[in-house]
Amino acid sequence: MKKIKISVLSIFFLFFLQAAHSSSFVHFFTPEKPEITLVQRFEYNLMHDMKNENFGISSIAIVDAKELKFGGGFYANSKSSDVAIEGYYAPLFWNFVSFGLRTKYHHYKYSDVFVEHNFLGGFHLNFNIHDVWNLYLDMGLIAKHTIINAYKSNINIYDKVWFFDTGCFFTPFEDWSFFLTVSNISLFEDNLLGVFLFDTGFNYKISKMFSIGSDIYFKWEDASVPFDSFNQIGARVNWGIHF
Repeated sequence: MKKIKISVLSIFFLFFLQAAHSSSFVHFFTPEKPEITLVQRFEYNLMHDMKNENFGISSIAIVDAKELKFGGGFYANSKSSDVAIEGYYAPLFWNFVSFGLRTKYHHYKYSDVFVEHNFLGGFHLNFNIHDVWNLYLDMGLIAKHTIINAYKSNINIYDKVWFFDTGCFFTPFEDWSFFLTVSNISLFEDNLLGVFLFDTGFNYKISKMFSIGSDIYFKWEDASVPFDSFNQIGARVNWGIHF
């Protein structure tokens, strides 16, 4: 019986190895020039929480090499500032599903009250349906290190939080893209699991090099925290340059 199990595992391994060499089965890396995008965003919060003032501005850079992707940027308002960088690596299987890893580092400073260092790690799953529908799901852990410096001696707090990020992109035409996301994180936010971020909007490519877009976002805190309501509602506009 043991020999049979070893033989079955050997056959399966050889089959997978053979399939992995087939370009139609898996793409580990696309040897093409990556697309580089610079995005400038402006936001206005109709209803804001402690972190977000009425006005905010962010600058983001994205390097997209298909299976490998990096993004990062800077966000600021009158009370807080954020710096974040994240990366994805997800090989493409059967020209349909991508599966891999997602990681991020996020530095958040709120006035002279406290500073956060957040380290995120988890898996990334993506389904691409004919380049029209793009569905994804990310899950993992955030390791938080908070330094409260509002007192004479700093207070250090360490915590771990689960994160989820799911949504879809709909591209009915080559120049138009619509999206909807539900998560407890974004590039510049890492919230408790009981906090839900909703974001929906569009991007339109004016030309090969320039694009514009807009989105509406909400933050909702459920019964796991002291109050039960939307505590942030706002809108963004953005423009991008593509290289």
